[in-house]
Amino acid sequence: MSQITTFQGATPEQIRSEIASNQTLLKVIEQKMGVEQFTEAALSVIANPYVAQCTKESIFGCLLKAAIFGFRVSPELGQCWIVPRSINVGTRENKKWQSVATFQIGYKGWQELVFRSGKVESFDFAIHRQNDTFEFVQGSTSSLAHRWSGSDHERGKRVGVWASAT
Repeated sequence: MSQITTFQGATPEQIRSEIASNQTLLKVIEQKMGVEQFTEAALSVIANPYVAQCTKESIFGCLLKAAIFGFRVSPELGQCWIVPRSINVGTRENKKWQSVATFQIGYKGWQELVFRSGKVESFDFAIHRQNDTFEFVQGSTSSLAHRWSGSDHERGKRVGVWASAT
């Protein structure tokens, strides 16, 4: 059984060994994304020193969720994020803080899941700014019209957001 509790200071070889020794994890990732792709994602995520301080189990849990959803863990894609958080694992009186990784789906991940459902054919959204022209009519013949008024600076402050799906 491995003695590693976090990946702080771990070498890529140690990380690969930890993945290879976790049979439950291997079973799922072989079906969902492939061991090599999963390992590369793990190495990329653990390169963040704040994530490397998190518990090994929480990092693997996040990567497993990404694999189950079929998401690539890449900030550029925005499908999901692995966010380090500090939680109290002690008592209220005797606090003991521990770093854990948490899985967060990004808006592009939610969009991907919606499109995969086959029930949505298009999706659109925008930020409504102070100087934009915005009109929404609700009812049996709903309509939404949003016209931008130049650059972000010319458009003014944010006053809201809108989204629609067909």
